[in-house]
Amino acid sequence: MVNNMRILTETTLNRLSRGHNEDGYIMISPCRGEQDFPGFNPQQVIDANNTRIRRMKNQLKNLGYSYIQVYGGYHEEGSEESVFETSFVVFPYDLTTKKEKNFDDMYSDMLDLAGEYNQDTILVKRPGENPKYVDKNGNVDLEFSGNLSFNNLSKEYFTALKKNNKSQRFTFESIYYMPCGNIMDGHMRTCLNEFVNPNMDKKLNESSENFSSKNDEEEMIVESIKKKK
Repeated sequence: MVNNMRILTETTLNRLSRGHNEDGYIMISPCRGEQDFPGFNPQQVIDANNTRIRRMKNQLKNLGYSYIQVYGGYHEEGSEESVFETSFVVFPYDLTTKKEKNFDDMYSDMLDLAGEYNQDTILVKRPGENPKYVDKNGNVDLEFSGNLSFNNLSKEYFTALKKNNKSQRFTFESIYYMPCGNIMDGHMRTCLNEFVNPNMDKKLNESSENFSSKNDEEEMIVESIKKKK
């Protein structure tokens, strides 16, 4: 999976969401740590979280919110392998109906999902306001500077997510998204209200063939984490 993933930057966020990130967004995860699955082996924990991911995707679709599925990449101490935590960046827009959604309604729905999935906090970025952590009861846990970039916000979010799940042996690397594999893949994901951009992904694929600079995150196709290290 790692070879096909790309780093998500402020620019790609804007392109993928077709500018709807300017209308605000909420980041929420359906996943929990191994301590929430007593008696499960590591593979069973992964399977349980995958079930939660699929369920939340269907719920977001049924509620009428579009989203980008993102992956927080972490390096585990003492290992060359990386692990990934799935979250959703949710927008007040319905791809199916092409209609804007009320942010307060989305906020209320995401608090309900936070309670259902036993999430300590969600990251809320209202349009024109500073981003903040809000707990499942609606209390503000922490407010960030309005100048904080999406990249830094995502680092804060995924680092806190691991701490909340009592996983202390991980260091955050980057936030990733999965580009379209082909037209059919893009169509199926769009039908689930997921924001994708096949044209952007195609251009990045073409440009990557002659890619020479690893300093440009926007054009970088993520190499194997093992090679990266």
